[in-house]
Amino acid sequence: MEHNDMIYIRAAAYNSLGSGLPSPLSSANVRVNVMNTDISNLAILNQFEGTVNLGWDNIFPSSNAMDTRYTYELYSDNATGGQFTKVTNTNLSQYTVENLSSGTYNFKVRARTPCGEGNFSNYARVTIQLVTLRNTEPARMDVLGIEQQDCHVKVSWSAPESGSQPITGYQLQVGSGSTFNDITPLCGAMLYSSNCVIPMQLLSVAPHNMRDGDPVYFRAAAFNAIGQGAWS
Repeated sequence: MEHNDMIYIRAAAYNSLGSGLPSPLSSANVRVNVMNTDISNLAILNQFEGTVNLGWDNIFPSSNAMDTRYTYELYSDNATGGQFTKVTNTNLSQYTVENLSSGTYNFKVRARTPCGEGNFSNYARVTIQLVTLRNTEPARMDVLGIEQQDCHVKVSWSAPESGSQPITGYQLQVGSGSTFNDITPLCGAMLYSSNCVIPMQLLSVAPHNMRDGDPVYFRAAAFNAIGQGAWS
């Protein structure tokens, strides 16, 4: 039958002896195509890392917006290039798929009504390429500033690039050039400092044991949760 064809219906009752006379004919114009359930224009609206927002033409009247019998079924091949599985049912004409791994995904959507489902839409294809950040220590520190102040030495520095994690502290060492020792406790893990003032007297005792006229070398390194950066 075609859309708006006239149809005739009759009925009859029956029992174990047979069928009774049919009823008079009843007629009606039939709407074969109650609703066009084919969807077109499935597209990737936007994409960011492992999240994809898809959209398609809305074919449902606004009066059916809250009717759960009218839904869109979104399918994906899960980057396998094989069998499609359902991602969701929704009564909206947009849907956001999250937490996708790297790979190429194909999506398709169809509408479902109380009268059945429509044909699948065109494919929408998206390639996800997640960037894996390498865990790194802070960069090497620049040359330190050295300033003698009476019986103290002030060592100053600028924060280097932090690497993949925030800087959590600095370590300062003093030595003869071939061997170095930590300056503790005055200049231990200094999170917010940019300088350290060291009494000269501290350098004359163990483990430094320096004497008047000895060359003194300082070096510093920043560290984060990954590890320590290179010495300055």
